Amino acid sequence: MAEPAQAGGATLLHRLRHHAAHSPARIAYTFLHENGAAYDVCYAELAARVAALAARLARQAAPGERVLLLYPPGVDFVCAFFACLAAGVVAVPAAPAHRRRDNERLAALLDDARPALVLGAAEGEEALRAALARAGCGLPLLCPDSARLAPAALPPAPGASDALAFLQHTSGSTAQPKGVEITHANIAANVAAIGQAFRFGPETVMVSWLPPFHDMGLIGSVAAPLAQGFRSVLMSPGSFLRRPALWLETVTRYRATSTGAPNFAWDLCVRRIGGAEVAGFDLASLSVLYNGAELVRAASLERFLAAFARCGLRRGAVFPCYGMAEATLLVAGGPQGRGPRILELDAAALEPRHRFAGIGAAGA
Repeated sequence: MAEPAQAGGATLLHRLRHHAAHSPARIAYTFLHENGAAYDVCYAELAARVAALAARLARQAAPGERVLLLYPPGVDFVCAFFACLAAGVVAVPAAPAHRRRDNERLAALLDDARPALVLGAAEGEEALRAALARAGCGLPLLCPDSARLAPAALPPAPGASDALAFLQHTSGSTAQPKGVEITHANIAANVAAIGQAFRFGPETVMVSWLPPFHDMGLIGSVAAPLAQGFRSVLMSPGSFLRRPALWLETVTRYRATSTGAPNFAWDLCVRRIGGAEVAGFDLASLSVLYNGAELVRAASLERFLAAFARCGLRRGAVFPCYGMAEATLLVAGGPQGRGPRILELDAAALEPRHRFAGIGAAGA
């Protein structure tokens, strides 16, 4: 059985070392391609790839320097993120730039983070060089295949838990994205809080299509599973957007116990998934179906529950929550198993007394 992550205690590197030593064959992550093919990486392979890439990084960047990660979603991104932590450099996860708007965002991020090096996927090197040129970036670009690098020993975990681990940029929904300094202790504390609120354990199975370079995908779907020692099944956001049913098919296929998405995705599923597809879903395994990252709408929760209740989805699994990059991820949510409580408030009555006057409630 995996040891629980303790707030302020073991870092992600401590946890990786522990899992690689005690459960090397256990699957850490699965990346599901749109054609249905899956790539599994166990803890032994993950540790080996992280160690090899960390050794390569250490020859290119000094401890404390910032390294921009420009990867598509997948296992390569996961390995690169943990390799940065192992090498003592500060990871700066970012979305790959494909459109003009992406170029402007990338240029702003480069100006804010001031990285010394860019790290990307080997198979996308040519496109990545073009994107960096469009953004006016002349930094060194490193695109190694971590699965083919020379073996190396996993570096020791950072001695100080208050050392900077990575820069996490805000969503930019209200202003230009800002970089938030996240320490190893911040990660450990927040994934412990998530584990407690969501009641995660070693038998949890997560499914996620959330972007790994944003807080909900990175902390919730990559860091928390490693810290707690359970399997995370990942796929790209594009796969979900092109065919929303793939999300719930994957929950069914892997008997997932935890998954979630922003509110827009709940509405998208209701609009675009037809009756024949719904008949093939089995959502009874879910104990946590979280809704966060944007405004949670009561009507969206109710429509989703009505649409998929016949698939075994329980109201008690629905888990509205709130998070922000400035707090690493989770701020509020739960308790798990209670289901959403929906209150209708009178704003006019609330304003003068700073107290709410409930005019209706559901799910209390």
